[in-house]
This record gives sequence, structure tokens and C-alpha cells, in this order.
Amino acid sequence: KMVASIAPQACASLAAYFRCSVIEAFQKLTWVLQNRLSVSVVIDTVWAQNISLLETSREFVANYQKYKAQGATAAPMPLLASACPGWICYAEKTHPEFIPLISTAKSPQAIV
Repeated sequence: KMVASIAPQACASLAAYFRCSVIEAFQKLTWVLQNRLSVSVVIDTVWAQNISLLETSREFVANYQKYKAQGATAAPMPLLASACPGWICYAEKTHPEFIPLISTAKSPQAIV
């Protein structure tokens, strides 16, 4: 079985390109994946994006409270976050000094 996950950004880009609604773009993309590429399950990642955002927010609030109470050594700021695993990989490889600042929250793709 093959499973595909579709990010809302992909549907928005396709909708803009083909001048249709986001819902219509999602439906057409789902049809192509299932009927042309034999994908068994198509998952919309909006729910995973919401979970990731909530977790990142929780982590930021906790770090900010530690920072205000105990100073920069307790919780380094700012908190860097991205829903893109590629950005995280790039930052880890090219800017290792950013690693302590990167959020530990999983990306929507990792949650799915």
C-alpha cells in the first residue's frame, strides 16, 4: 500500500496555478494520486500542522517563562521553528550554532 500526505501549501499553490478553489485542487490531486498513481490512502496534513503549532507554542511559552525567571542560560531565546524538515536539516548542517535554539516540536510531516 502507498500512502500520500498532502500539505495545505501544496493545494494552495495548485489552486492558484490552475485558478480553482483549494478544495477543488485537493479533490483533483487526490483523484490523480489514487487513480493514476495507485495511492491507497491520501491524508490531509492540516490536523498535523495544528498539532505541531500547538506543541511549538507550548514549548515557546515554557522557554519564555524560564528565560524571564532565570535568564538566558536557563532557556536560550529566540526559539526557531519551522514546519519544513528540510529547513531544520539545513540549519543543523550549515549553522550548528542554531541547534540549541531549534524547537524540539515535530514537523507536521513527522506527526503523520
